[in-house]
Amino acid sequence: MKIEIVGRNVPVDDRLRQRVEKKLAKLAKFLSEPIDVRVTLSLEKHLHVAEIFVSHRDGSLRATEEAEAHLIEALDLAIDKIQNQGRRTGDKHKRHRGGDPLEPLDESPESGGELIAPE
Repeated sequence: MKIEIVGRNVPVDDRLRQRVEKKLAKLAKFLSEPIDVRVTLSLEKHLHVAEIFVSHRDGSLRATEEAEAHLIEALDLAIDKIQNQGRRTGDKHKRHRGGDPLEPLDESPESGGELIAPE
């Protein structure tokens, strides 16, 4: 997963970068590779804005949140929203394809070389 963090009128320090990377690492469970994430953090007068755009193999996800108090609050709300979208996308693929899209098919020797989908 490739994560790009951009700060507009906001300094992006290592602590903030590690927090974003740790929370967004959970997306890899739901989405198919390659996953590109762009996080934009900005300060407009008294309003903190966090925007997250995720591009993955099957489409894209987008979440924008604002908070007056702290940038971390806006960031956490946006990450929660993007994780819910990712979870719904992963569940949708499971329902339509009949299984986990990230799970490989098993080839067992008892079946004579036929490919058997996992149960």
